[in-house]
Amino acid sequence: AVTVPSLRDDAGQIGEGEDGLGVRMLTPAVERAIALRVRLNQSIKDLCQARHIPVVDWFGETCEVGTQALAREYSNDGLHLTEAGYRKLAELIWVQVIEDLVVS
Repeated sequence: AVTVPSLRDDAGQIGEGEDGLGVRMLTPAVERAIALRVRLNQSIKDLCQARHIPVVDWFGETCEVGTQALAREYSNDGLHLTEAGYRKLAELIWVQVIEDLVVS
């Protein structure tokens, strides 16, 4: 199984980060959407754990620390994944699931 990746909205305001530098703030709608994805992904992880199904945390591996928004390197428009986003998924599936099956 795979968690649902995050999303990003570049329309948010620029605020001041803890280090005094400018950081992009998410719009309230995007914050709510990300919070819903976090809850959905936790449900996916819980179900997989209960049924002993491997799960790849695509959300956690492609989001920005702090905002949990989809990292720019994985999407050009904040919703659709780029080649780098899908390459990351392939790497995660290989390392976290398939490699152990092939090597065993």
